[in-house]
Amino acid sequence: MITWKSILLILYVFRVPHTCISIGMAINKQPVLGVVNAPILGEMYTAVKGQGAFCNGTKISVSTISELNRSVVILEGGTSRVPEILKTKVGNIKAVIENCHGIRCYGSAAINMCYVARGSHEAYMEHGIHVWDIAAGVVILEEAGGVVLDPSGGELDLMNRRVLAGCSRTVAEQLSAITQNIDMERD
Repeated sequence: MITWKSILLILYVFRVPHTCISIGMAINKQPVLGVVNAPILGEMYTAVKGQGAFCNGTKISVSTISELNRSVVILEGGTSRVPEILKTKVGNIKAVIENCHGIRCYGSAAINMCYVARGSHEAYMEHGIHVWDIAAGVVILEEAGGVVLDPSGGELDLMNRRVLAGCSRTVAEQLSAITQNIDMERD
């Protein structure tokens, strides 16, 4: 669980600017509202289902790149140190590096999804996140024209602790096809 103490530690000790406050609202497990505030970066992402996505009041949209080999992909290692899970994650990183333009790692699921939504990255995938990490990002990304799936390629289940976000279904499916899914304990 994230506490104010851990947020302050990240902000002031480690000086990581990719820190945010993420607020999402879902109705019947369907995200309908998202707000991601990254105060150090001076960025506020917002979206309401059916009304578009915005950064600091300016409408945003996903990248038009449709090939994984031209895409910048955000990957995260997560917190699990279970050897089998780590082995699969390292294998996924290798597979993605071999098939994309480049990879990045920022440490915040909400910011990662917003970066795909604003078009600066084409995809993001992570195993081990929680519903509170992605609820806001889901609606922001979808309202910006992107797709959010389960990394297996199926429909997203907010409680499954895994996510694959793409600028398009094509890029998301290409990423899903080269990676292995990891089952995590549900939220």
